[in-house]
Order: sequence, then structure tokens, then C-alpha cells
Amino acid sequence: MLVSDVSPEHLQQTNILVVEDNALLARMAVEVLRRAGFTVENATNGLEALEAINAAALQGKAVDLVLMDLDMPVMDGLQATEKLRESEKFSTLPIIALTAYDESEKMEELNQAGFSDFIAKPFRAQDLVEKIISWASTLPKKTEKRETVSETQAPNTQSLDRHVPESVKTDTQEDDLENRLKTIPDLDVSSGLARIGGGTDLYLKILNRFRQGYRTLADDLGKALEGGHSKDAARIAHSMNGLSGSIGAERLHQAAIALEATIRQGQNLPSMSSALVLEFIEAQKSLVANCDRFFEKHGYSDDFAEDEFEETEEKTGAPVKDPLSVLFIVEEIRTLINEDFIAAQDHAKTLLQRLEGQELERQAKQLFRQIDEFDLENAAETIDLLANALDVLASGR
Repeated sequence: MLVSDVSPEHLQQTNILVVEDNALLARMAVEVLRRAGFTVENATNGLEALEAINAAALQGKAVDLVLMDLDMPVMDGLQATEKLRESEKFSTLPIIALTAYDESEKMEELNQAGFSDFIAKPFRAQDLVEKIISWASTLPKKTEKRETVSETQAPNTQSLDRHVPESVKTDTQEDDLENRLKTIPDLDVSSGLARIGGGTDLYLKILNRFRQGYRTLADDLGKALEGGHSKDAARIAHSMNGLSGSIGAERLHQAAIALEATIRQGQNLPSMSSALVLEFIEAQKSLVANCDRFFEKHGYSDDFAEDEFEETEEKTGAPVKDPLSVLFIVEEIRTLINEDFIAAQDHAKTLLQRLEGQELERQAKQLFRQIDEFDLENAAETIDLLANALDVLASGR
């Protein structure tokens, strides 16, 4: 099914939630879907997705479709989908898995969790849009009138000029810029452009964020491997697997696939001196260096189009320390909120202090505010979300 087969009004009135912890991958998916005409928001993990979906339902602005990554911190996509399916009101919500795995390996698990469909990363923009449209076409039409797409969602192509020096502007026409980009070694630019579906301007912004945001990747991987943190190491490889494939960095993509597969086998973690790790790091560092040289040669500033990525960049904080003891505090709040409100407030403050600088700090702040404002209905929902996330962390699932 094509975009032309569905009315622009129906596309615009379809609320999509993209759940992806990698800011660049989230940006690509959001941009592709907005350009197709959908209304799109994003969350960075499963817990945030549950909060956003429940909040939208309470406000009468239901999320119509969810694009859900599987591997995320705090709460992954499988756990979030299972929680959503426990509620009757979300039993038919279309939830499409974003997966970097071969579908035959994951289909049974995805079906059991309650996913409606899947799309493999790295995806082509056209394939993603067609997949979403095929599901959006099954949704009932809404009568609510909204602002036009051109006013609320049209991509800001003018922002490109503000970051390109005058001496370069006359040479940055689409074809000319694509030819320049093709001089960067280890990049299949044509493949990358087909996957992001956003033209050379968006591709250039993504490359800039890649080179700036992943300079410490080798150090991060080293800490995870040397500390025996297999989940963190797998998440680093998984994130680079999806991202490198999406931009057409085939050498890095293959290295990430091999490293992630080895880590997930559950045997001994590879050492920093292993051939797999060395190839992954060399491919990543080489690509960053090549992108640096391109940006320096053609005069692009370091802050090139940084404002375009603000809404998808979020810090998740450090892992929760001793999640079982934190879960005990949450359960105490659950009991006290109906028996001793002052004590519940004190425990909420303690919870906030315990989670300072950690993954669930934002949710702890939200709970503290809800209790302080005597918003007990929403506080109960936040307690459920926190308890579920902490239970998952404590059990290591």
C-alpha cells in the first residue's frame, strides 16, 4: 500500500509512538514518518512508552500505533509489550517490533509477547512507511480536525543554510553534496540515503552526530567487557549494529553484527585484544576519522544542525544500584499512600534521593510530585510502572 492510497488527513490523525533508545535511530524513524505525514512522538525506553501511552489515553489523545525497539535500558520492548497486553484497552493496539535480529530467531518470542508485526533494522525508509501505512489503513478514521501537516510537521530544510559557510552554500545542491559525501571511505552513501529517506541534508546531520557522539565508544565497550557487564556490552554492539547499517557503513555494520552475536551466546565475553573487538573498534574509529576529515575539508562547523536533534537526545542515567531494596521502598509507598499519607511523602522523598542520577530518577520525581499534589490516581500508575521496572532489574530478566 502506498502513501497515495490513504488520505493525508488519515495519516496526520494517526498518532505514532517511536520507542528507541538510540537518539540517531529514533531521529531517523521519526523524521521518515513525519515526512510521510504521520503525527509522531518518541520515547527512549519501554517504561517511558508505558507512561506516554497511558497519559495519552487519559487525555483522550490515544496512541494509535507503536514502533518498539527490543533492546533498551530500564525496560525493554518485550517487557513493555507484555505489560500493555495485560490491559484490555491496549489489547488491539498495533505494536511493531524494531529488531536487528533475523526474524526466524525472534518470531515466536515476539508473538508470545504480543507484537503485531516486525520490521528489521536497518530498514529502508520506503519499507518502514509502507509497513506503517498498511497498519494505519486498518485503524478507524477520526473526525477530529487538526492543523495541517505543512504547519506542524514539514521538515525544516531552511535550517541547513544557517550552519553552512557562505563559501560552501553554492556547492551544496543535492546532487553535488551527494557526490561529495561519496568520497568518504567505508560509506555506501546511496544505501544510507535510501534507508533514511530524508535526503542529503538529514544524512549530513546524522553523520555529524555520529562522529561527535561516538568518540568514546571504545572506552565504553572496554569498561563493559572488563567489568563483565554482558548486557551493557551487547547493547553497545546492538546500537551500533542498527545505526551503522542505517547510514551505509557496511564494514562497521558487519563487525557489530559479529560482536553482538558473540556476546549474546552467553559464553565468556571477548577480551579487548580479541580479533572481533579490535575489528569493531578499528572500523568505528576509522569511520569517525573519515567523517572528521570530510567536515573539516568542506568547512562545516562542529555545531552543524545540532538543534535538529534536541527532542530525541536524553540521558538515561547510571544503572539502578540495588534495585531490590529500591523496590521495597516503592512497595512501602504503595501501602502507605492509603494509610499514612505523610509517611508516604517521606518515603517518596527517600526514593528520589536513592535514585538520584540513576535510570529511574525521572519517574521518581514524577511520583514525588504526584503525591505532593495529592494526585493519587496517577501516583498509583507510576508506582506500578516503577515496581515493574525494578522487579525486572532485580531479577536480571
